[in-house]
Formats: sequence, structure tokens, C-alpha cells
Amino acid sequence: MDLQDLYTATFRRALLLLGNRHEAEDAAQEAVTRLLGQGKGTVTNPGAWLRQVVSRLAYDALRRGQRTVDLPPSDEQLTDAAIHESPPDPAQVMVEQEQARLVRLALDRLSPRDRLILLLRAEELSYKEIAEAAGCRPGSVGTLLVRAERRFKEQYELVANAPARR
Repeated sequence: MDLQDLYTATFRRALLLLGNRHEAEDAAQEAVTRLLGQGKGTVTNPGAWLRQVVSRLAYDALRRGQRTVDLPPSDEQLTDAAIHESPPDPAQVMVEQEQARLVRLALDRLSPRDRLILLLRAEELSYKEIAEAAGCRPGSVGTLLVRAERRFKEQYELVANAPARR
């Protein structure tokens, strides 16, 4: 992977964790800057190293609570290009956008740790990788995930069943 690919993957992770494009750019740039400051050959797996650093940076930002929330990241923001063979069904697009909005609202109501753990697991990281990013023991990750999933479901139900604002 070249540096641009590493930055892109790091930015995507930050965007998923933070939900704010500007904060994600800041976190990704900080992580890559730290990698470059490590010196050549000192980091054996730059991709894993960047995942861990940007996850910690995002976790710190979430914990501080000094963040603003953008609209949920679109598929176009998370992928290099959205290529459709046929035009998407407008009704389906609206349903998916509403579901993404509800998920983001429910995630924003969780603690930073719960949010981080759920998003990292959704990216199919191992318990060991999640533990490193969240600062806990690998043996605790399963329990933390079950609790975070329960809290997410509760929050999702609350936001999905809330009366519409006018």
C-alpha cells in the first residue's frame, strides 16, 4: 500500500468513527503525520498502526465531546467512487438515508467507548485489535460488545419511535 492508500483507509475509519468530515480529515492527517515521524522501518505494519492511532484519536475526540455532527456519511464519502449500472430507486435511497440517519443518531447517544467498540466490530476487527483501540483487555471485548449492542438497540428504538420534529 502506498501512502495515499493508507491515508484513504485511515480517513474512512475516522469518518465512520466521528461522523464529521472535517474532524475525520484532522484525525487522519494527525495519524499519518505521526507515522511519518516514526522513521523508516520502525513500524512493521503501517496499516494496522494507523488503524490503532486513528481509532485512539477518534476515541479521544468523542470522549472530549468537542465535536459537531454532520449528516451521516454517504456511500460516496466512504468509497472512492459510487458506480451504479442503473439509476437507484429514489424510494429505496430515501429509506436507506433515513436508516443511516437513525443509526447515526443512535450511535451519537452512546458513550464514546460503546460507539468505538461497535464501529470497530462492524469493520470486522479482531477482539485483540478492538481491545488495543479501546484500551481494554481482549477478554473483556465480548462482554463490552454485548452491552454496547443492547444500549444501541435501546437508543435506536428511542430515535426511531420519536415523534417527527416540525
